[in-house]
Amino acid sequence: MDNWKIFKGDRTPKPDWKLPPSPSWRRFGHQIEDRGAKFQVQPDAIERVNAALYLRRPLLVTGKPGTGKTSLAYAVAHELQLGEVLVWPIKQLCRKT
Repeated sequence: MDNWKIFKGDRTPKPDWKLPPSPSWRRFGHQIEDRGAKFQVQPDAIERVNAALYLRRPLLVTGKPGTGKTSLAYAVAHELQLGEVLVWPIKQLCRKT
């Protein structure tokens, strides 16, 4: 029953899946990287990505460094041909006491 999935994690771009055009303020002239072309996505991550896509909600991906959070974003962008992955550097301002 995988035919409902938009994102399949198979690293194959989906040319028939169309998004509405981006707003004019969100146009970028940068080269799109294929960083997600080789990343193998875990089945549970595929389920979560598809749930977020269908619900039109953001997906907060957490984990230790090197666990594939950024690679997952690039894999989704590559397969769904979403364009450039936007990156916001975050600095943690809180400390555990």
